[in-house]
Amino acid sequence: MPISENVFDNVMKQMIGLCKPEAVLDIGPGAGKYGRMLCDIENETGRAIHKICIEIDEAKIIKRFNLHSIYNEVINEDAATIVKRYSSLTGDLAIAGDVIEHLTKSDGVDLIEYLQYRFKYIFLVIPVDWISYSFEDYDYESHVSIWRTSDIQKFEGGYCVERLIDSRKKFLLCSINGLTIPAKDHFVVRNKNKEVTDQPLFYEADLEFGFLNC
Repeated sequence: MPISENVFDNVMKQMIGLCKPEAVLDIGPGAGKYGRMLCDIENETGRAIHKICIEIDEAKIIKRFNLHSIYNEVINEDAATIVKRYSSLTGDLAIAGDVIEHLTKSDGVDLIEYLQYRFKYIFLVIPVDWISYSFEDYDYESHVSIWRTSDIQKFEGGYCVERLIDSRKKFLLCSINGLTIPAKDHFVVRNKNKEVTDQPLFYEADLEFGFLNC
């Protein structure tokens, strides 16, 4: 369904706050969760954030959730098409929560690399091994690609952790740095305990994030 799980919301808000972005792209905003989060950050810090979203469904999402009241710009496009259609789209931070698994793997890789050229930081939240087809009359809910921590780590400046949300649901929390960010200044998401363990970790346990140079 177009309303995402409340997964890593507190962590994501802190991560966004650390980046102090002036322009943010929210890909697949659904009901506008991250847009409202950005509005909260604006109110709490007094810093304006230019908020852009990309959403494929105008009738069932953009109009239903009145996204124009949350974002400064609403782009009614398939996220997979922006790679060739929006060459000048740039900003500080791109967010894709519960989105990348809806694209084919090749389209997802192309989108991430496109974003690496144009944004300083990319934050992803990705459900792991969830079976999802269409939901009610909404055809864009199908999961079509599989993502692992190793997939994210293949990107230059890619960092990722996997966490259990409950006994069944697993998610990836990822940060991928843009090509203009030196390695020493990367924004990272990682396990505090560097020892490899076979034991599953729950939610925010043993998680750290922030800039390497701080």
